[in-house]
Amino acid sequence: PIFAPRLAEGLAAAKASKPPPPRLRILMYLIHARFDVRAPQHAFLQLCPRDFEDPCWWSEEELAELRGTNLLAAVRGEQ
Repeated sequence: PIFAPRLAEGLAAAKASKPPPPRLRILMYLIHARFDVRAPQHAFLQLCPRDFEDPCWWSEEELAELRGTNLLAAVRGEQ
């Protein structure tokens, strides 16, 4: 309930000409809900790991270790 007004305030302060894309709005909400105890998803998000390894965010050097595997092609398709 508090996220929408905060988002509107932030967009106004940034003088944004249009709202952020849906995927970014979801990410922004999840960050908000992780820290706002009033958010319905807060308790669930507190249970989620704070760190995780996702090859979509690996450097080229790290991805080089995946050469010759199906995973490299899958990661390239997601980037």
